[in-house]
Amino acid sequence: MYVSRGEARRRGADWAPSAAAAVLVVVIWTQIRSGDIPAVDRWVRSEVADVQNPALLAASEAAKYVGTWTWVAPLVLAVAGFVAMVRATWRPVVEAGLSVMGVAAATLVLKAVVARAGPHGVGPPAVDGSWPSGHALTVVVATLVIVGLLGGPGGGSRLVIGLAALPTLLVGFALVYGGHHWLTDVVVAVPLGYLIVRVASLAASIFVHDDAGGPNHLLMRHEAVAP
Repeated sequence: MYVSRGEARRRGADWAPSAAAAVLVVVIWTQIRSGDIPAVDRWVRSEVADVQNPALLAASEAAKYVGTWTWVAPLVLAVAGFVAMVRATWRPVVEAGLSVMGVAAATLVLKAVVARAGPHGVGPPAVDGSWPSGHALTVVVATLVIVGLLGGPGGGSRLVIGLAALPTLLVGFALVYGGHHWLTDVVVAVPLGYLIVRVASLAASIFVHDDAGGPNHLLMRHEAVAP
């Protein structure tokens, strides 16, 4: 089938963020797979340890629960259910469901395979390693899904994306400041979460066809927006 040059460029541009995210995940993994602690992790951990105080530690302990999967997943599904009723299509529920299940699967598998010890130096149990951070990954995916569902065609505005990043920054800070994770455990959640939502959205397009004429998956709804 003939594909025009313009169409080829559009398809390439559509996949470019996913390719970049995949490369970033692999790069971060190569830095920690040998068991060595990257210099950036050691430096951040040292700096954080010097400025910890009881009040901020207590606040960080509370903040990390913003990314708890057991309550975030039902919230995401509830939002998707509302959007599905408004649009009269099951697609939002399928996309959201695959996304939250992808978080659980990726977290369990990668923690078990990588088996990275946390900042406190204690060897991780079989399925509870430090990389990636499940809390950070949960909040990244939840934010992408909810912004994609509620944002509509304008969901990619800089203001919306900036506000949506706040939960991720809050949880990431809490996890690193409280000594629960290395910085790279948290940072990798951003590209990995993007990939999970992208794969879930494309998989949903196989099972549920949306003829409304809009973008065909969550991330395209706020990637393909004019500045």
